[in-house]
Amino acid sequence: MLYFTTLRSQKSYHTMKLFFFFTLLLAGSFATKAQSTTDFPVTTGHISIIKLEFTKHWAYPWYVIKHPNGKFENTLGGKIKKADTTHLYFTANCQTNVMGGYKLRYCIANRNANSVTLKFADGAPAYENEFLVYINKNDHSFEPKLISPALVADNNKTYRVIKSKLNLDQQDDDKAEILSGYIDTEFTETTSASKAKPITRKYYFRGYFKTEVKPGS
Repeated sequence: MLYFTTLRSQKSYHTMKLFFFFTLLLAGSFATKAQSTTDFPVTTGHISIIKLEFTKHWAYPWYVIKHPNGKFENTLGGKIKKADTTHLYFTANCQTNVMGGYKLRYCIANRNANSVTLKFADGAPAYENEFLVYINKNDHSFEPKLISPALVADNNKTYRVIKSKLNLDQQDDDKAEILSGYIDTEFTETTSASKAKPITRKYYFRGYFKTEVKPGS
């Protein structure tokens, strides 16, 4: 009885996430208005190994269910492939209050020339937001890319970064093969229209990360 109850709850959970995801695709879009390009300093300082213990944990892809009997199921349909059962080790331990608040467990780092881009994303299909950090020598900038409801007529959304602190464990970050650190940002989202007062919401994004730096595409 417990097995079937668990199975139904798992399927209901994934069905709900899929429904929410496709609702967003039909009713919303990524914010495309100009983001703040303010540069903030990068500091260096040792990150405690205790803060990076999240790298020992992992999860399966969001669309995969492992049943109590050990069998895997692809909730999107089709046969299970080897990649579907891969252990996706966490490369971040961050959180945000966007969309009511949720955690982000993954960070991808790409190097282009002398700069590095960090991309934080997690929670598909319910959460398709991305948080980008651009590191250029001793400075960095932050850019949120948020899913937003379909805008009405002349409505538009703009973002402004209030503060951003980035501390790296590695001093020679322009050559490091692995980057670890702590990011703490606050930003606002302002929705404006010609016939209504602007509405401003304040958000944060913060947490630790440790990830391999790969060549940019």
